Amino acid sequence: MALLRRGSSRISESNFNARLQREQAKQGAVAVSLAWNDPSDLDLHAIVHLAAGGRVEINYRSKRNAGGFLDVDMHVHDHQVVAEPVEIIYWAKPPAGVYSIVAKLFKKRGSLASVPFKAMLKREHDETLSVEGEVGGPKSSVECFRFEVASDGSVTMGAVGAALPAPTAPAAMRAASKAVAKAKAKAVAKGRAAKAKAQARAAEAKAKAKATAKPVEDDSDSD
Repeated sequence: MALLRRGSSRISESNFNARLQREQAKQGAVAVSLAWNDPSDLDLHAIVHLAAGGRVEINYRSKRNAGGFLDVDMHVHDHQVVAEPVEIIYWAKPPAGVYSIVAKLFKKRGSLASVPFKAMLKREHDETLSVEGEVGGPKSSVECFRFEVASDGSVTMGAVGAALPAPTAPAAMRAASKAVAKAKAKAVAKGRAAKAKAQARAAEAKAKAKATAKPVEDDSDSD
């Protein structure tokens, strides 16, 4: 079971921020964070479909990717459980692409059938967005946010649950890049060939001129 709903976590924004301050969490141009009140291990994932091509993830296995970093990762081990856990991923300068932010139940520890959570999205010089939901069942997950970063760094929110970009777009971009690179290489090779041909002609002309040159006779009188 996994869903988004209102008012399920009972975590205020001030309490959420206090947790981030307690962990000395870093912030950036974009930051997403997750908080819950349960001994279970919830994980924050970022799935990024890069505009330049390719799909990458940021999670507990790959903490640094696509310019982002999983700065705080809690409840990894049983002896590390705290009363008010929190996790955060931030980007100092996020690359252009489509971002999907997911909350996932990695390990169930408490007695609750499902674990309520609150997720927050902070954008530099913009309002903070928050959603609440719950995850229950083995490895269940729910998408919390969907947004797109343009080449100029601007962020546009998207519809949660919508189809992610098909891999054909990055593939087409890669094919176009290869075609451009091939054309450039061909132009360079053509330029080198023309230069070599011109040098050969110059050398040939010089050799002919040297071969046809007549020696200068000395007309001065001998003693």
